[in-house]
Amino acid sequence: MEDGLESNNVSAVIQGTKGIMWIGTDKGLNQISGSGTDIKQVKDIPDLERYSIDALFPGKESNLFIGTNRGLFAYKKGKPLQPIDIGFRSYSPEITSLYEDSTGILWIGTVGSGVQCVSGETILSFTTENGLIDNTVYGITEDEHHNIWMSSNRGLIRIKRAEILKFVQEEITFIHSGFYDETDGMVSRQGSRRGHPSLITSSAGLLYCTTNKGISVIDLGSIPIQEQPPAVLIEDVQADGRSLVINEERIVLRHKPAVLKFLFTAIDFSAPEKIRFEYQLQGKDRQVKHILPGEDRSVSYIDPDAGHYRFTVSAISNEGLLSDTIRMMEIEIRSPFYRTKPFFAGVILLALLLTGGGIALRQQKKARRLADKYKTSGIDPGRMDEVTPGLLRLMKEDKLYLDPALTLKKLAHELRIHPNHLSRIINERFGLSYNDFVNRYRIAEAQKMLSDLQNKDMNILDVVYEAGFYSKSVFNTAFKKFTGKTPSEYRKIRKEK
Repeated sequence: MEDGLESNNVSAVIQGTKGIMWIGTDKGLNQISGSGTDIKQVKDIPDLERYSIDALFPGKESNLFIGTNRGLFAYKKGKPLQPIDIGFRSYSPEITSLYEDSTGILWIGTVGSGVQCVSGETILSFTTENGLIDNTVYGITEDEHHNIWMSSNRGLIRIKRAEILKFVQEEITFIHSGFYDETDGMVSRQGSRRGHPSLITSSAGLLYCTTNKGISVIDLGSIPIQEQPPAVLIEDVQADGRSLVINEERIVLRHKPAVLKFLFTAIDFSAPEKIRFEYQLQGKDRQVKHILPGEDRSVSYIDPDAGHYRFTVSAISNEGLLSDTIRMMEIEIRSPFYRTKPFFAGVILLALLLTGGGIALRQQKKARRLADKYKTSGIDPGRMDEVTPGLLRLMKEDKLYLDPALTLKKLAHELRIHPNHLSRIINERFGLSYNDFVNRYRIAEAQKMLSDLQNKDMNILDVVYEAGFYSKSVFNTAFKKFTGKTPSEYRKIRKEK
């Protein structure tokens, strides 16, 4: 700062045209002339010093793209810095990474909002709903085969060139991206946003990725090429927890189940834990659905109606190979005679003849109450007692709350229970919502860091991400809620003590 920088917390540095060096900090943008003696702050944007810059990239049509915690900006030749609308209607996302590939597509990584692809006038969102492994992307780069690589909280993500072209041309809406983690030699799957760029490829075919445990170096040429697609198998079909005979490709149920469940797997010796699945229950699901790696390889349907259904499932390897055979199961659910229309008509007619309709109406109301009772029955207190210690262990010992991408569904998956049951346990045993339950641990972690004198020079934004939050605004709101003070007020009080 003594030399003219607005802040010593430098997050991004890049060489521009005409010998100008651009420097991004937590208090805006600085530039250094070719002589290295003239350092000044860029003030083309009002209040730019209030922006935290995490990413800089020299575009082909613009001198500079600037990613901040309040959106994307571009410095064009002969023009002041201007904000760029990248398709977010209600808010400006926190930008973590920028990369313009060899075809001119601009890739924009964000915290919690996935990736935006800008190709000419076309802007497309790419999130977990479209096949992305994680919605927080720290770094983006391209290899010699024009595949796109990304670093995230769940590992390195690779998107093949052919998939990218189909997605940008809107021929497909779901991309089969591969991902790589500790099983592939990385020191940690957890990417890091500190320093930009956080992901680069070298001319020697090496990929360098910053993580929370150091730098991982991967030889792209050493990644094995998978030739055989995975073989998918339907392991079991269950009705209310009872396994059905599946020797044939057709099952007839004479009673309507409360829960119909399909369990499946796939054989793949290269990376079995990274297989994903596509499934659909035709007659129930309007479109094909997906199961990502790490999620349960099963799907349940609650209270299916009587009728004819066809369940199909296929597997996709980490290299994007689709199974040769799509497994299929025909399901027919029949209504018992006492639930058929003729039976109901006869009962109602008889009741009306005997009592003028009064008894029939009371019986119908009672039946509906019983049906609703059994339909919404939840987890019993004994099961809640069994799960609670495991929940506390995951939070206190494993510290899962430090993962900014932790969701109720992911936490429930770790405990092997339904998300609705976990939500009820947190509500009844701790008197908190899921968000407050997790944020309470994160705020406690932040308080420790703010109270530690060794962290006196630590930036508040670093505390935000180290404590497991993905947004500074969410962190500030939660901190005020649990402590009654702002983070700055809390740190000041602790220093005075």
